[in-house]
Amino acid sequence: AVAGLLDGFYDRYFRACERQFPQLSPMEHRICALVKAQLPNWKIAEMLSISVRTVENHLRNTRRKLGIAPGTRMHHTLAQVRIDSEDDKN
Repeated sequence: AVAGLLDGFYDRYFRACERQFPQLSPMEHRICALVKAQLPNWKIAEMLSISVRTVENHLRNTRRKLGIAPGTRMHHTLAQVRIDSEDDKN
């Protein structure tokens, strides 16, 4: 299910996120790509076979690592990720 969602644009977005935010863990990159898809935490948890609390913990760690202030929507920061030709690689 996750692989299907991350095909195409989200697969490229995932690679761009890895490149632009190297301080994030692989799971945090996956969660960022799914947040970018505007999925709710419960759906992200279901897709990744983890608990909602684990998703929330990863999101909290991601906010800290990226310096996103409390109350700021993470989606705004993730919208700034730029995809370029380097992210087209398989």
